[in-house]
Amino acid sequence: MNARLPDTGELRRLVAESVAKAGFEPTTSSFAPAMPVYEDPLSAALSGLATCVVSVTRTAFCKVVILGGEWGFESRAVAFADGGGHIRRIAEPFYAQRLYRQVIISGHPMLISREQDSLGLDEGRTLRYHDANALLLMAIGEDSSSVRGVLIIGAKQPAHFHDGQLRLAGLLARYAHSLVDYVTHPEARPPLYDDIVMLSKSIELYDLSISQHSMTLVQVAERLAKRLGCLPTEIKTIGLAALLHDLGKVGVPMAILQKPEPLSPEEWVLMRRHPEIGAQIVQMITGLSGVATIIQCHHENFDGSGYPHGLKGYQIPLGSRILAVVDAFEAITGGRVYRPPRSAEAALQEIQRCAGTQFDPQIVEAFVALIKEEGFNASQGE
Repeated sequence: MNARLPDTGELRRLVAESVAKAGFEPTTSSFAPAMPVYEDPLSAALSGLATCVVSVTRTAFCKVVILGGEWGFESRAVAFADGGGHIRRIAEPFYAQRLYRQVIISGHPMLISREQDSLGLDEGRTLRYHDANALLLMAIGEDSSSVRGVLIIGAKQPAHFHDGQLRLAGLLARYAHSLVDYVTHPEARPPLYDDIVMLSKSIELYDLSISQHSMTLVQVAERLAKRLGCLPTEIKTIGLAALLHDLGKVGVPMAILQKPEPLSPEEWVLMRRHPEIGAQIVQMITGLSGVATIIQCHHENFDGSGYPHGLKGYQIPLGSRILAVVDAFEAITGGRVYRPPRSAEAALQEIQRCAGTQFDPQIVEAFVALIKEEGFNASQGE
């Protein structure tokens, strides 16, 4: 029976073949790297998506297969964690296609792992074909969609996914649906607002408290930006960044987010990835590059001690400096699982104490004046 199974690494050999023909040179950009231009715009778009999935989930590879005609499911894009990838169309093996159809019909994700007590023949062959220890398969599109497919994420060691990776995969599979619709029907492209709502709803589905926290920040960040003399377009960009700034926390394990004790160094590594995860996802949406930049930098500190890049002073985008102050005030007054809430007066004192180190002193000055004059939630007169 084993003699009929594909050789280990078959998929990677196909990719290497494609790379040799196309001359693809991998890059190491902080966002999804640019891919070669091909005549097939759908594969090119899915290639960028696959690269983003690998980057934010920190998994071994991502593949997108689309249901076609004569050949059934075709691989349209593959990206590997080492930077390799391809966007050549390849027909998928019949045993893998049976699993893809199950995912499409049920609409539910499928998780396959070598650690399972028993594996069916199709599951075992599909794991071996992908040279993976675990696979997560998620449907792309709905019954009414003109294009249906499956997003496949593969893990090597360990042979499982943590809950943050599963949530990120679900979010990106939902976005893949929007991406496919855009490429196949550009004339019917939904408004940018629809993509923003989709991302915002993803945060809400994950943790309602994060969503409520973000909605509060939108109002205050926009008021502060206006007070600082920002143009209307800048104010809108800052407001959208406030709405989506915690999107990356969808990818952080719940045990870390809800841990009442101090985080370990290893847990901090995962937690500190959330600005970049959120930025990479938002970056995929046309028109939101400025929003993505603010999100990526909203935990940078004015003295250069922040993360992820250690930016200092006015190297940090203005929107990020505004968001840092507003976010800190809400965190102090709203409390966290590891810290009880404090009064507005205590929060203002703490923010003023950190002016010049964590926060931009000029923004702190404007924020304190804003709170004293209007309150944190002006709509409620607080």
